[in-house]
Parts: sequence; structure tokens; C-alpha cells
Amino acid sequence: MSTKDLAALAKRTLEVSNSGKYAVLNNHPLLTELSARYADYDAVYSKKTFSGKGVRCGGGR
Repeated sequence: MSTKDLAALAKRTLEVSNSGKYAVLNNHPLLTELSARYADYDAVYSKKTFSGKGVRCGGGR
């Protein structure tokens, strides 16, 4: 399973667990941990990276 697929599965799992349809999932330790790990992943994955290939401000090269 790719990292992208695993992230999609985690996101969908969290969406379903937060929907309120299944009371047994409220404050479940596994889902609490999944939520924390997914937030860490999402913060890095969705971050724009700097390649260094763009034009510099200030009249550089």
C-alpha cells in the first residue's frame, strides 16, 4: 500500500469516526492516535517545498 493510499484510508477512517454515527468510536485511543499521526503527516505532505529553482527577488541572477 502506498503512502498516499494509506493517508487516504486514514483520512476516510477519521471522517467516519468523527461523523457521530458510531458512539463506540468516541474518544477511542486508536483513533486518537491515528488523528495525531495523520495531522503530523498532513502538515508535512501538504507543505509547499522550496526547490531553489525560482527567480530570486532583488535582481539576483
